[in-house]
Amino acid sequence: MINNFQGEDNVTKITGDNGSVSHLTPSINFVDEAYIKGACKLNTVETEKKHVLFLFNSDNAEVGRYYLGKKLQGMTPAQIAEKKHSLVIFKSFNPNTGSWVPCVGLSTQEDLSVKAVSF
Repeated sequence: MINNFQGEDNVTKITGDNGSVSHLTPSINFVDEAYIKGACKLNTVETEKKHVLFLFNSDNAEVGRYYLGKKLQGMTPAQIAEKKHSLVIFKSFNPNTGSWVPCVGLSTQEDLSVKAVSF
């Protein structure tokens, strides 16, 4: 755990078996993030190089954009929505661009808090 890294607090530094280093912010529950942003719909766009999840409000305005974690890549929006209570939002530092990338991934926790949001 790093108290402050590149403008973010309480960053976790992970070194992979292959020596790769990742810096991740604390995660929040996906459903909480959707509630805060007023999101009620999601969609994905995936190509060979892009794996993005979009959140939209009831006016179809984009309210969030996140990189899809590897375990979510290839899933349909409906399949991802079914897992909404197991999803988390966090940021990952990209050393090539020197910026934080918002991400969505599967939680390792089983007991995440739940709020009523439809997808």
